[in-house]
Amino acid sequence: MWKVPLLIGLFSATSVVASQPGEPVRLLRGYPVISAMINGQGPFQMVFDTGSSACSMSLKAAQKAGIQPQYRLDLRTLNGQEILPAGKAASVRVGNFTESEVEFALYTSPALRELSGALDGVLGQSFLNGTVWMLDFRKGRLYLGADARARAETLPDPISFERVTGRIALSARIYGENRVRQLVLDSGAPSMILRCSTECPMLLSPNTVVLSTGLGPSSAQIGMVPSVEVAGNRFLRADTVLVPHQPDRVDDPGVLPARWFAALFVDNEQNLIRMRAR
Repeated sequence: MWKVPLLIGLFSATSVVASQPGEPVRLLRGYPVISAMINGQGPFQMVFDTGSSACSMSLKAAQKAGIQPQYRLDLRTLNGQEILPAGKAASVRVGNFTESEVEFALYTSPALRELSGALDGVLGQSFLNGTVWMLDFRKGRLYLGADARARAETLPDPISFERVTGRIALSARIYGENRVRQLVLDSGAPSMILRCSTECPMLLSPNTVVLSTGLGPSSAQIGMVPSVEVAGNRFLRADTVLVPHQPDRVDDPGVLPARWFAALFVDNEQNLIRMRAR
């Protein structure tokens, strides 16, 4: 039986050219990292996290940005349900896009600790929902607003998506299952994560692992499902983690890795998404 951390992968940096349009994105263990100005301070190095419903910052970074703890926030994290100090930033700017009154949980998540001490926080859906955006993994660029709309015209036709606790959820059909799952699109997940109890999909080359989480060690199965279909795209021998179903986590159905796609465009005004597979 293997023991593995929750975050898997190696550091890789995407080289960028300053004159290119859009905002530069570097990958840290597969997580997109961008620069943001918060309350006119920074730049801060923030994870662009579609799998997180909320934004967060370390206490040290929040102090630099002038964000003071103003109230307590009930937030679900890897440690379970936590009551955390929180405050609001008057402004958060990425490129030419600025959002006002953005709420931040003030803590350093276990995920950030495992990634790097040089990161300042996470920009989740509470910030991303305020604009349309396009993330191009191949070019290492993030496009916002009108620029994103224009570039998205080269992507396949849009499809609608649902939301699960504010996050983007897409329909996925797993090989051997007679149902359609709604999976949260996660820009940093290295593998598809499925919750199941007695009826689990078949895994190729299965192994038992122990995931290190804030709640302590948790047993899971890793392997590959023969195929996954998402919006007309078929992914073969897809890396998958099967975790036990928890009755109190009905709003957390599973995770679909955004890195399976070369480019993503999200229109939050109309709940539409365009995707190009790798």
